[in-house]
Amino acid sequence: MDPYEIIATALENAISTMTSMIVNEGQASVLNNTFIPDFERNALADPSEGWIPVNCSPYCDFMGETVEAGNQIMETAYVLAYALQKNLFKRLL
Repeated sequence: MDPYEIIATALENAISTMTSMIVNEGQASVLNNTFIPDFERNALADPSEGWIPVNCSPYCDFMGETVEAGNQIMETAYVLAYALQKNLFKRLL
């Protein structure tokens, strides 16, 4: 698995996890129209840049835990992807 596969798999996992935490149509709408696009955009960053957390504002009152769960998954993935990227680079030298 390469670093970008780690990130892609984590993004799928983060979206699945956040979706499973949704309890009503309002949350589903905010997740699908606001946060999933933010997660997808931030997941384009190179592993060396680290995960740029998605901010839950102005929906923190009812979406904070959901967004935080996704951010934690992606943060872990970026740490792993960067470690792998550094290791692969060292092998090329």
